[in-house]
Parts: sequence; structure tokens; C-alpha cells
Amino acid sequence: MSATDQERETEERRREALKLNFDYLKHLSTLAGATALVELAVYQEVGVGLVSLGTSLILLAVCVGACLYNMGLISGDIQSGEYASGGLYRLGIFVGFYVGGLAAFAWSALNM
Repeated sequence: MSATDQERETEERRREALKLNFDYLKHLSTLAGATALVELAVYQEVGVGLVSLGTSLILLAVCVGACLYNMGLISGDIQSGEYASGGLYRLGIFVGFYVGGLAAFAWSALNM
């Protein structure tokens, strides 16, 4: 295998990893947005505290915003050939925001 073939294969792997990260962020942002809508519907029925609802919605909004921002970075990375959008640790942080938002609401709803 020549050096050119190795570079081409490395570039293809990088692009595929970026596309997978993009899809991951797309699904996580959709899930966080849908969770926020479900929480608002449950809030009307159950009467969960306003503070916990606000905390939860803020965490979910941060998750969606961060996902959309990084999706933009990844789109630029795919076009430019660079890799500035970060790694897997950022994906874990976004999941943390999502789980935190969901847990804040669920904790309050279960303590009613």
C-alpha cells in the first residue's frame, strides 16, 4: 500500500467519523427537544415545581444549542479537511446535559 493510498484511507475514515458524530448530535438534539415538549405536557398535568421545570428546560436547551453549534463545526470540518470540532469527550458532556435535564424533572415529578 502506497503512502497516497494510506492518506486516502485515513481521510475516508476521518470523514466517516465526522459523519457519525454529526448523526449522533442530530439524534441527541432531536431527543432533547422532544423531551422538553413531553416535560411541558407532563408539567401541565402533574403540576411539577416551576424551579425544577426551569432547570430541566435550561439543561435541555443547552444540550440542543451545544449540539447544533457542534453540528455546524463538523459541517465545516468535513468541507475543510480539518478537525476542530472536538472529540468524544464533548459528546459525553452533551449526554450529561441531557441526562441532567431529564433527571431534574423526573426527580421533582417523583417527589410530588
